[in-house]
Amino acid sequence: DTSKTVKANVNDDDDDEDDEHYTFKLTSADNAVIDTDNDTKDGTIENDDGGGWFSDIRLKKDIHPLNNVLPKIEEVRPVTFHWKKKGWTKRLQYGVIAQEFQKVFPAMVKKFPDGYLRVNYQELVPVLIEGVKELKKENDELKSRLDRLEKRLEKLEKERR
Repeated sequence: DTSKTVKANVNDDDDDEDDEHYTFKLTSADNAVIDTDNDTKDGTIENDDGGGWFSDIRLKKDIHPLNNVLPKIEEVRPVTFHWKKKGWTKRLQYGVIAQEFQKVFPAMVKKFPDGYLRVNYQELVPVLIEGVKELKKENDELKSRLDRLEKRLEKLEKERR
């Protein structure tokens, strides 16, 4: 048996004792049996037990580079908020609104059986990396253009003297 059992307590940052307790029995790389206070359900867990995410090229196929992501990133509206749900953390949260985000990046939003939408923020990381690279390329091109214009201006100023 290669399954592992992991227990987790979810602290909701208040002083009462309504914290939730979970037991995860990891049955494979991406499946789990989730026991929430003795209400057992089958579920999915996407993180491996080492704290990282599977990214090995040997596990991937149909690999395509990202490009032209800046227009999509511009459509995303980051927000701060507080959770409405009783017992959840009272701390200020940072994120997006799943219904809005789904219009821009539908593959990163999943509807769960409870009807709520969840955003896979981990999948946003490569998009943001590509966005930074696109901005750097644009910035480098603007710097180069500025350098050329400054040299032309300097030359013209010398000729006028």
